[in-house]
Amino acid sequence: MANLLSTGVSALNAFQRVITTTGHNIANANTEGYSRQLVDLETRPAERYGDSYIGTGVDVQTVRRSYDNFLADNYRTYTSSSSGYEIYSERVTLIDNLLADPDSGLSTAFQDYFNAMQDVATDPTSVPARQVLLNEADQLAGRFNSLNTWLNDLHREVNADLDNMTTEVNGLARSIAAVNERIAEASANGATPNDLLDQRDHLLDQLSQLVKVTTVTQDNNAVNVFIGNGQGLVIDNQASSLQAVRDTTVPGDERRLQMVSPSGFAIDVTAQISGGQIGGLMSFRNEVLFPAQDQLGRLAVAVAERTNALHTNGMDLNGAAGGDLFSVMDASGAASPIVGTGSVAVTYVDPAEFQATEYTLDYTAADGWSITPANTGVRQVLGSGTSFSVDGLQIDVSGTPNPGDSYRLRPFRQASSAMELLITDPHAVAAADAGAAPDGFGDNTNALAMAQLQSDYTMIGGSASFADAYGQLVADIGTRANEASNNAAVQSALADQVDASRQAISGVNLDEEAANLVRFQQAYQAAAQVISVANSLFDTLLGAVRG
Repeated sequence: MANLLSTGVSALNAFQRVITTTGHNIANANTEGYSRQLVDLETRPAERYGDSYIGTGVDVQTVRRSYDNFLADNYRTYTSSSSGYEIYSERVTLIDNLLADPDSGLSTAFQDYFNAMQDVATDPTSVPARQVLLNEADQLAGRFNSLNTWLNDLHREVNADLDNMTTEVNGLARSIAAVNERIAEASANGATPNDLLDQRDHLLDQLSQLVKVTTVTQDNNAVNVFIGNGQGLVIDNQASSLQAVRDTTVPGDERRLQMVSPSGFAIDVTAQISGGQIGGLMSFRNEVLFPAQDQLGRLAVAVAERTNALHTNGMDLNGAAGGDLFSVMDASGAASPIVGTGSVAVTYVDPAEFQATEYTLDYTAADGWSITPANTGVRQVLGSGTSFSVDGLQIDVSGTPNPGDSYRLRPFRQASSAMELLITDPHAVAAADAGAAPDGFGDNTNALAMAQLQSDYTMIGGSASFADAYGQLVADIGTRANEASNNAAVQSALADQVDASRQAISGVNLDEEAANLVRFQQAYQAAAQVISVANSLFDTLLGAVRG
């Protein structure tokens, strides 16, 4: 009788736990990150009676999550890629729309400027035509300035986003470390804290949107979290921090990423961080934003240098030699020391050889000076001299170099912001050839030569005009925008597919839970009936004994 009662009680307790768990599932059907929980039952050890065994009821073996680690890891991988491509595509599209727009880009400004130059060549003594030329030249220079200003503003937005995102990463890291500690404590007695595991997984999902995430589970059920290419963010219950700090080796306000351990030790991880919105922003900055500024700066310098070279050889309406029409950035300050106490000066020489990139200038005891352009990564040994010619630039070094000295050269990064019209008097436009007679004001030779710059191949090794160089920039950014958009769509679709598979396993189906609730309620009622029968039998037995 006692066995029958014990069997009924075990069933009653077991199905009470099952019903409670089912109710917990229903209550959390809309809780983000929640995984459906299942109760695993196991048969109690049977008791032997003669040559047979009689069952003694049921026990709750465990309450487990319906969860798939493989799908969870894949989801984070695709989420990280999707988030990175999405923010990359968003920012590249902004630049693409700006540069390709006739009203904001350079195409219309170039055309108007050269049309005005052609009008001066047609009537070189016309003061109104000269004034229109100066107006259009000023508009062209202003367009270069405004584009660079807009790109600088976009760079500041990237910096602000990196500051905010790293703050968010650190908050998530601290939360994961805290949950790790609670999970380790709760797991010490062999139990599985399902809700805490869900909480931690949800935090990891959020972290994967910001940066690429990989995890390693420890024996105590805590996870070590690595970001990027293996940088430890959370180890057990200790969280490091990811910081966006100003790069002191370059002018301006540029961010680098560093990992700071709980003890305060900092290491630069800029080149190692990848994936997620942070990785997408860093890729956008390095692959699109900075190169776009370099190409605009190269074009601004080329236009100014080529035009000035012709204008200074001409003669104005006053019979005087022409001066520079446009200002050009002083490139002597384009170099900044990474390591070293000397100085490096850069001078523009041949616009046809200009490369739209930055350079790293290094000194070693074996080779002397060497230079590496960022766009190719190919190191070129220069030797132990003090003056070198590289890609249309003259590079002069001074001071005593030491092995390990290194300088970063950015000859075109801000060059488009320095382009300005230097002439305000229309009489000072040097439309005539300098060799014309003193009264040869009607000569248009020099104006024709300056107008011819529109179609002359004066850039990229003599293979492209100004318009061609600008067109290449617009086409390159347009291609990147399209590729990023396609990649974002593909990665997002993959993430959605994996999430659908994950939800099929871990998600709560209310219809299924409702059906289970009815089934488990009936089982509970049947278990109660077993206890009632056991009690009735016991009463009958007592009555028989008393009688």
